[in-house]
Amino acid sequence: MNSNRVVLHVIDTLWLGGAQQVVKLIMEHERDNPNMHLLVLRKTSEMIDINHPNVHFVDVSFKWDFSKARREMQRLIENLQVDILHCHLPKSQTLGALMKQRFRGMHLVFQEQGDILDPLPNNLPVYRLSKKSIAKVICCSAAVQDAVVRRGGVMRLRTMVLHNPLTIPLCFERGRSTSSLRIGFAGRITRHKGWRDFLQAIGLLALKYPDSIFSIHVAGVGPELLKFEKRTKKLPANVKVTMHGMVEKMEIFYDRLDVLVVPSHREPVGMVHIEAMARRVAVIASDVPGMNEVLVNNENAILVDAHQPAVIASALSELMDMDRRNQLVDKAFKYAEKHIFKVYYQQLLTNYPL
Repeated sequence: MNSNRVVLHVIDTLWLGGAQQVVKLIMEHERDNPNMHLLVLRKTSEMIDINHPNVHFVDVSFKWDFSKARREMQRLIENLQVDILHCHLPKSQTLGALMKQRFRGMHLVFQEQGDILDPLPNNLPVYRLSKKSIAKVICCSAAVQDAVVRRGGVMRLRTMVLHNPLTIPLCFERGRSTSSLRIGFAGRITRHKGWRDFLQAIGLLALKYPDSIFSIHVAGVGPELLKFEKRTKKLPANVKVTMHGMVEKMEIFYDRLDVLVVPSHREPVGMVHIEAMARRVAVIASDVPGMNEVLVNNENAILVDAHQPAVIASALSELMDMDRRNQLVDKAFKYAEKHIFKVYYQQLLTNYPL
């Protein structure tokens, strides 16, 4: 991409999530580029820091307050003479489509992280009404790409699949745990993330091995956090649970683990399993579209049917064998190395509108 072209990235918030981590990597990689800008549509109580001089915020408190955000986006596009408007989440995409009607010479790019897979996607009307105005949709998985084409009506040639990059450093060497099994769960605590299945599986495992101690580490917050915490109190006595809340440096979290369980009922592609592999942590994950694009059963992870706590418990039993864990981890690390940001960003720039 021509470095003289002005790019304005737009994101709904800087709350700690996958989309935000991708934006952070892009902006900090381009920290010396005066033509790279980021507009954040709303401040939240928890935000990641981005080291770039061109980060702009809209001063609003209500999530769907469009008026101030629309005015600020219009002001920036006019003053900066933006060439590419890159929108990362539903509200950003909605406002971006409105701006495209006013600034027709500007290229509109959508980054789709999986909202289109929701039962009632907030951004579905935007795709259907603006499908001819979008220059490119960057999809985080083939499952997401299919939904953008099938549900949103966007021509496939205007879409591409680009799996999210690693947002944490690779771990080339780490010690092996030989005592209690350290098991992790990371993600927004909502129903479709499968946290109930996770806790039920932990309970089954603990009952099967009453003389073993199981250390459970949880990273994340969400609308069902209190329910999660209440349910942990019913686990057997040989289970020790630590709630870490929202974790900014996830590599520190992964380094506490031997196994990460990702029991999602649906997932656009996810990031935590790839990050765990990069930190040499064994992964058990649901065999669902998106995740099974990057995970191969018994090669870089153990895949299990969603909604099946007993199967998760069986996989955890298998990984109590340290040699089995190490075998899986070594293969997974080689795969994770392919997801470094340098490779990702080059592919992104290659597919930007010229």
